[in-house]
Amino acid sequence: MDNQFYSLIIDAVEKTMREKGIVLNTDSEDINFYTDGKRAFRITYDEKEKLVKLEFALLKEGEGVDFKTVSSWLFDDNSTEGDAKSIGNDFSDTVLEQLGEKATAQGIRKVEMPSKDKNAETVTIDSFTARFLAVFTAYKPDYVKNVSDYGEFMYDKFYNEFGVKALRDTMESNNKKQINKLFELLNNCYVIGDSATCTTIVYCIIVPAIIDDEKLKRDVMVHLEKYTFLTQAVNSVLQLLTSSKKRSKYMPQK
Repeated sequence: MDNQFYSLIIDAVEKTMREKGIVLNTDSEDINFYTDGKRAFRITYDEKEKLVKLEFALLKEGEGVDFKTVSSWLFDDNSTEGDAKSIGNDFSDTVLEQLGEKATAQGIRKVEMPSKDKNAETVTIDSFTARFLAVFTAYKPDYVKNVSDYGEFMYDKFYNEFGVKALRDTMESNNKKQINKLFELLNNCYVIGDSATCTTIVYCIIVPAIIDDEKLKRDVMVHLEKYTFLTQAVNSVLQLLTSSKKRSKYMPQK
């Protein structure tokens, strides 16, 4: 991870922690962390998964420090300074949350982020969303707003807007690595996804993104060629939605 971006994250979080009396410390095993004597925080980067993590632990006398991840963001070679600033802001908010002093921004109530169950045999919509937000971190605030506005996650509305945007923007970027990552995500979750996940991927993301753009449709179908089952599903839906009446019946409305 680029030191410049890492410093942006650290600087933002350190500012929040200093205001709460949390300072840098080192335990007996030379593991750097921040503490107020009762609680501990540290920021780590997993090179293999390309995840930057904020970890938290309650300190107990005579016991080791057992850190748990309380927030994590994907940060790879395609990530930007803006992503680093977003991570710093999110980590700062999470620190306040762990201290019991969470102040919700712009009147939006506290919303738990979805989590992916790595041991589950089926990908649920929550698990898919966790994977989606790990790749497209910029949409985390939009997820929070969706849940806050509706009282629950209205995934059809979320993906019909932001899933479509993510696909279109990724294709427009012409970044082969990001494009492959996107379609691997969609295919892998489609193959072992539950009904809501499979329907969302086809009806709320892929088809709405390409149905009225012939060039984009051709380009997307080229990338989908190696994913047999997902390609068949997309083609079937495209054939089904041959009229505006059928579109309004089967596709979610924005």
